[in-house]
Amino acid sequence: FNYTKIVVGIGGEADRQSLPLNETLRLELRSNDSNGFDSINTQAISEHFTIVNRSSQSEYSMVNGRTESVQKLVLTLAPKAVGTFTIPPITQRKRSSAPITIT
Repeated sequence: FNYTKIVVGIGGEADRQSLPLNETLRLELRSNDSNGFDSINTQAISEHFTIVNRSSQSEYSMVNGRTESVQKLVLTLAPKAVGTFTIPPITQRKRSSAPITIT
């Protein structure tokens, strides 16, 4: 399988939104919420995609005496069918990602 990386979050960007047959999609979610992605509901994603892999990562940095953290959730997705699908906004507390259309 090949991977397509899409970053979701404030200022997120999509490297590619077209997914050829038999390829997977790498959906990367970022948050600076210290609770990470414990409350993320992936049920809407599972409607059109199989979650092949799920991993998480934490990054910490200190800038000018302030500690900052970024939590990442990476989902490897395989489409269940051929077509055009929309990954709905992912909501964490009061922030939401933009929807992403995959063809």
